[in-house]
Amino acid sequence: MHKMASRKTLSRIVNRTEDAQDIIKQKECLDQAHKTFQIQLGIGGRLFAADAHQQAMSTQKQVLSTQQQVMQKLDAIQQGVVLPPNLK
Repeated sequence: MHKMASRKTLSRIVNRTEDAQDIIKQKECLDQAHKTFQIQLGIGGRLFAADAHQQAMSTQKQVLSTQQQVMQKLDAIQQGVVLPPNLK
């Protein structure tokens, strides 16, 4: 004869099922949060790279401008138009 499960046993099964469902929901939430974080990290990384590139280009322009000024001053000194700073 087949024995019926007691109410206590059924209650444990229901509780474990609810616990399992809660765990599954928590895992799904964590997975979604992780995916969202990875997307934000990717976007942030691209924005950081773009900003770093922009800063590098700005610095390069400043260096070229300074280099050009130095070359102009050197040309002026060589042509005798401007006295070198140490001879003023």
